[in-house]
Amino acid sequence: MTTTAHRTPDANVPGASARRMAAQLRAGTSGFDVPAPEVVSRTPAGLPAASRPRSVREALGWAVCVGLFGFFIHYVVALVLAGAVFIVAKMSRRTVKSSAAGTAAGPSRARLTKTPPTPQQLKAADRWEQGARGEEETARILAPLLRDGWTILHDRGLVDSRANLDHIAVGPGGQIVVIDSKKWTPYPGVELKVPYTEDALVYRYDRTKDVRALLNEVDHMVDDIDVRPTALIVVHDVEYWGPRLRCLGVLVIRPDRLLDEVRQAQPVSRRSDLARFMDLTFPPYRDRSEPTIGLQEGLARRKAALRQPTRGGSRRQGR
Repeated sequence: MTTTAHRTPDANVPGASARRMAAQLRAGTSGFDVPAPEVVSRTPAGLPAASRPRSVREALGWAVCVGLFGFFIHYVVALVLAGAVFIVAKMSRRTVKSSAAGTAAGPSRARLTKTPPTPQQLKAADRWEQGARGEEETARILAPLLRDGWTILHDRGLVDSRANLDHIAVGPGGQIVVIDSKKWTPYPGVELKVPYTEDALVYRYDRTKDVRALLNEVDHMVDDIDVRPTALIVVHDVEYWGPRLRCLGVLVIRPDRLLDEVRQAQPVSRRSDLARFMDLTFPPYRDRSEPTIGLQEGLARRKAALRQPTRGGSRRQGR
């Protein structure tokens, strides 16, 4: 059964979240939850003073000073007096300055300060930018599939997770292909390869964690769509030991092999509204400061999609 045509939203932009992350890092922050490019530090005037008990060190200081003074009078009186001062000083409260961040104080009552990015943040920003360029290159390679009735979803979030999916290709025959883009620094003479056991991916050092991360994302998808999509990793700008590699069951391919491998994917669903269903279940990625959407909201989206009339038979056909 073929799926019906589906128009992807305007937010379907490859590498969008990676570029947002790079911008945040260059602004001196490490997440999406802090505004860029300035970090606001405000100390409004006229706020009521707060107080807290003195520390033991401060109370002891007062007691020692009074004790030394009283020693000249009488050591017994001094000890009694020192103990009394310690108790009174410990129980007394002292005022401390209050501060507030992110309040609505005006420019005359607040001062804005920029936090310069660290060298580590600048390097991380470069890596995020490089990753975004890799996703854009993959999107250009996948573009011809649109003429064949495929739907390509870029930069998608997982239900109740902070992970994102670089690309999801939904075919007219029920194919679902999840593609992870990698753009690693090229090292002339160094090849991307796997051992004969196919349980590791090596490029200068062990890259198997990237394969495991993709497998975890696919497992998460299975919980939401009840079918297992095809998983691919496409790596740009590196030399390969062979046109295609397989690690832990995942194909790791050159960019020039991507279209052929996607077209050869086996159908896994018979839903007539598969593209729309995938678009609703995995919406555009939002923010790394919190999960893309909560589980309840994700289930609500799916139920709403199932209630919509579809062409081609039962709404749950092929699930």
